[in-house]
Order: sequence, then C-alpha cells, then structure tokens
Amino acid sequence: MILRRIARPLLAAPFVYDGVRAVLWPADNITKWRQKLPEDQVTDDQVHLIARAHGIANVGLGTLLALGVLPRVSAVGLAFLAIDEAWIGNPFDGDAKGLRGERTEKFIESLGRAGAALIAGADLEGKPGARWRIQAARHERADLKKGKNIEHIALV
Repeated sequence: MILRRIARPLLAAPFVYDGVRAVLWPADNITKWRQKLPEDQVTDDQVHLIARAHGIANVGLGTLLALGVLPRVSAVGLAFLAIDEAWIGNPFDGDAKGLRGERTEKFIESLGRAGAALIAGADLEGKPGARWRIQAARHERADLKKGKNIEHIALV
C-alpha cells in the first residue's frame, strides 16, 4: 500500500513534467508532429493544438495517477500517450541522421514509460479482478440453483 503511494507519483512525474513543457513551450513538439501528420490535411494551428492537447492529456492523466484517482484507467492512458511520443520521435526515420542518437534515447525512454504505465494499469491492488468476480458470481448462482446452502461470497 505504501509502495503504491510512493511509486505512482514517481511514475507520473515525468509524464506531468513533459506535459507541462508541451503546454508552455509547444514549439519543441510541433516540428515532430508536423513531420508525422499530412501537410495537406492539417494546418499549423491544428498541429499547435495537437501538441498542446497531448501535453494537457499527459498532465491530466499523470495527475490522476499520482493522486490515485482512477489509477488503472490513467495508467493505460499514459501508456498510449507514451506510445504516441515514441511514434513522433521515431529515430528510424531517414531524415534525422544527425539526431539519431538523441532520438533513440528518447524512443527507448518512451517505450520504457509505456511499459511501466502498463504494469501500473494492470495492478489490481490486491483486490480480485473482474474475471474472478464474474466466475465467483456464476458459481454462487449455480449453487443457489442446485439448492445448496452456501455462505455469501463477498465480491468486493
């Protein structure tokens, strides 16, 4: 329990930090997004908005994870945002030969963040998961139909 209260804010901190930077100074991310989005369909203002929206989503979901509010949902959302970050900073594009080392580090970091967020999203906090609850309810219902005298199974 105490581990989760320490680990979740630590996991969320880089997401929140990067999100705040993207909101305040979106120019760093606009060039990356511009390279990935089709120029004929997206205007510069829309790219600017996308970069900021990505940052706001990072801040929002990171804050929820740090506070322990909807931790699984926010962790999975952060994992998807980290995958987006890895996609826009892809070091394997042919146009960025000089920045390949720096982009590779950021790419690996984004993949690591996605993995950590997925692990946090899978954490059931010691409570039974939905699959177990459904199976227990089915067994209890079947036992009641058979007329067996059973004790109430707590599904919480």
